[in-house]
Amino acid sequence: MEKPKYEIKSEWEKEKEEKVRYSIVLYGPRKRLGITAYEFMVADIIHRLGGGPQSRTLGGYCFASKSSIAEMMGINKKTVDRAVSSLASAGLIEKHPSQKALVRTTAKWFNEVELEREKIGRKR
Repeated sequence: MEKPKYEIKSEWEKEKEEKVRYSIVLYGPRKRLGITAYEFMVADIIHRLGGGPQSRTLGGYCFASKSSIAEMMGINKKTVDRAVSSLASAGLIEKHPSQKALVRTTAKWFNEVELEREKIGRKR
C-alpha cells in the first residue's frame, strides 16, 4: 500500500514545528549552570513548547512527550529521560504536581538563559 503524498498535521504539531526550528546553546549560561549541551537543548525545547513560566495559557507546562522531544532532537528517549532528571535535580525544570509527565522550566532557567538571550538580542 502506497503512503499518501500529503500529511495532515494537527494544530499542535504545526505550532510545535514553528516554535522549535532550532536551539542555540549559549555557552556562558550552560557552563554556569553546569549542564551538558543535550540538557541545555532539552530545557530549551521544554521552555519554547511550554511558553515559559509566565505563560498563562499552558501554565508554562510542556505537553510534548519525552519521545516527541527525542524525535525533534534526533536523539534517544533515554537521553531525554536522563536530561529531564538532571535538569529537575538542578532546579531548572519542575514537574506538574499531579501530572508528572508535564514539565516546565523554572525562574532559574529564565533568569540565567532567557535574560541572557534578551541581552544578546539587544546588542544586534
